[in-house]
Amino acid sequence: MLNKLTSLDVIGIWGTGKVGRSAAHFLNTYYKNIKIIFFDEKKVKSCDLEFELLKFELLKFELIEELENIELFFSKINYLIPSPGIPKYKYISRNIKIISELDIFSDFYKNNSIAITGTVGKTTTVLLLDHCLKLANINSIALGNIGEPLLLWKPEKDSLPILELSSFQLENSNYYAPQISVIINLYNNHLDHHLDFNNYKKAKLNILKNQKDGLIITHNSLVQEIRAINKKIPVIYTDFVPDLYPNESYILQESNQDLVLINLNGKHKIGNYQEFNNLQQRLAKDTVLIVLAIFNFLKIKFDYKYLTSFVLPSHRAETIAIKNNVEYIDDSKSTIIEATLHALKMQNKPTILLLGGVSKGVDRQNIFKELVFLNQLKFIIFFGKEAEMLSEQAFSYFKNIASCKNLEEAVILAKKIALSGEVVLFSPSGASFDLFNNYQERGQRFKELVNLW
Repeated sequence: MLNKLTSLDVIGIWGTGKVGRSAAHFLNTYYKNIKIIFFDEKKVKSCDLEFELLKFELLKFELIEELENIELFFSKINYLIPSPGIPKYKYISRNIKIISELDIFSDFYKNNSIAITGTVGKTTTVLLLDHCLKLANINSIALGNIGEPLLLWKPEKDSLPILELSSFQLENSNYYAPQISVIINLYNNHLDHHLDFNNYKKAKLNILKNQKDGLIITHNSLVQEIRAINKKIPVIYTDFVPDLYPNESYILQESNQDLVLINLNGKHKIGNYQEFNNLQQRLAKDTVLIVLAIFNFLKIKFDYKYLTSFVLPSHRAETIAIKNNVEYIDDSKSTIIEATLHALKMQNKPTILLLGGVSKGVDRQNIFKELVFLNQLKFIIFFGKEAEMLSEQAFSYFKNIASCKNLEEAVILAKKIALSGEVVLFSPSGASFDLFNNYQERGQRFKELVNLW
């Protein structure tokens, strides 16, 4: 792909963040005479960007800022590298050749890799797999949507990269082909970016576009989609599938607690549920099953002791304090309704839920239809930009609700109404961008507020 570039080409990079800068660094390293033009819809501190790029020895670049100058940007370039957060509808109608970060990666890295995507659980699955492989003496490294940018990574001879891939990264990929691809699950998400669920699903399924062999692991809700794309690559589903095809298997828990892989040739044991069940409060079932399936495919012996030393990333159903016998749980990573429902179902005490954030084009009214059946839910406190709207939607289902303009007010109220033996669960079910830069900042602020008395 990149070998077609010449010194006459001008590469446009839309976005001046980590991905854009790392792509410029990569191109400057291997194609010294190519001119690069950055575009950013927002005002950028030119001196800061110049300083960053000079560290990469990138001298031949130009910066065009603000949305009214977009026509000037496109008039000067013949290739576009869009940063992952730029919606495709903003440039798809233009007569321009697209280069994706993932395809640049596949151009310089030709060995095996593992790619993991999904709506919920990507980071935890990638980190757990990386943790277990390292303990099994495999030189793995977590990359992509986690860790350092793909294009700054310097491969070692025996390295095995594990890529966490978002729908944004996958939607323009045309060449990348992992050895093992994983789609954990698919729920409504990022509809403000993709416009509808079908576009979102199509972007996620792009992980399989160029895969010719290896292994596919996915949830059984995607059977029809996987069969339409793939006819011969082995597929493992993380739950029961009737009428298996010759290339398909699924994982089943037997009455004796054994986890077995079922296919048309029979079954064989890959683990034991009882050992896993001891860790169920810490790790989602599918996450562990995916790791077991990958170890089985790679013919690496799995030791359950690997799981006991794994530490979950912050802001994922994390107990951060117990004050006056009230447990405070930070689940700021919850940015979709399914994650909040999962966090609530884990509670067995009366629970006060803090719910807010930005819906990202998803109709969150559906969550209230399910929450009404959870007896442990005592009270809902809405906060942030959409608090009033969510409160109005919830009113026909719940009467124990309140609306706050920010997180500070919400935590103060939660402290007032929480009784001994109850739980305050911070699980927003929406993105953080109404009040915070990211879910990490949001979770950290929740921790600070809980510890203010």
